[in-house]
Amino acid sequence: MNVFEDIGRGFRRSSGVDAWVVLGVVAFVAAVCLVLLLVRHYTSPGARAARLRKSVFRRLTEANHLTPAERDILLQIARHYQVSDPVELFLKRSLFEAALTVLKVDAAVADPMRRKLYT
Repeated sequence: MNVFEDIGRGFRRSSGVDAWVVLGVVAFVAAVCLVLLLVRHYTSPGARAARLRKSVFRRLTEANHLTPAERDILLQIARHYQVSDPVELFLKRSLFEAALTVLKVDAAVADPMRRKLYT
């Protein structure tokens, strides 16, 4: 039993290791793990695909000279129909036309959008 008491006393004496050092090491390891997790998420195929879809949508809205308000209407339509890729709205006029009545978009806004997108 003395052996275990000696070991315990030894730990208590050597626990003079500064608690701040231990805390610093734990914080550093946690920060490295967090950075690695964020990098892994950022470089994942799903995240890349989402950034690509967003980029293509943004470029198409710029190419069609849509205003930010018109872009927001397209995003509302995509959310309403739960379209995973809003770029589909540039190709599927039927979704656009059906959503105009459902979302009650004013004709003064819808007509210029229709001309920009589909003519």
